[in-house]
Amino acid sequence: MAEGSGRSDASNLLHRSFPRRLDEWLQEHRAVLLGLSALRAMAREAAAAVDAVLDVRELKRTRLCWELWLALIEDEVDAKPEALLRARLSEEDLSFARCALWGTPDDSTPPGLHLA
Repeated sequence: MAEGSGRSDASNLLHRSFPRRLDEWLQEHRAVLLGLSALRAMAREAAAAVDAVLDVRELKRTRLCWELWLALIEDEVDAKPEALLRARLSEEDLSFARCALWGTPDDSTPPGLHLA
């Protein structure tokens, strides 16, 4: 356990590494996200195409990893997911990624993440 935090070293590593890895992934796949954003802008006409792109394994995995990370740190007393993300990513990049991946630019919790 990390001293005084009540959190394991592995948990600390998860908190620190996910925003960095997400940033790297977003930079590497920016063109795909731009295309997905363009499809979303076409609204109903491109709904099937959006669904098909989101079904691509790499995109699906990234969305699930982001949701899992949020779920894992949700109960941490000192965890502030938005602050952790913004320490690495700009507000513009976060909004762009959320809009591309979930269709909403400003939620700190991706839509569809409903924990019991």
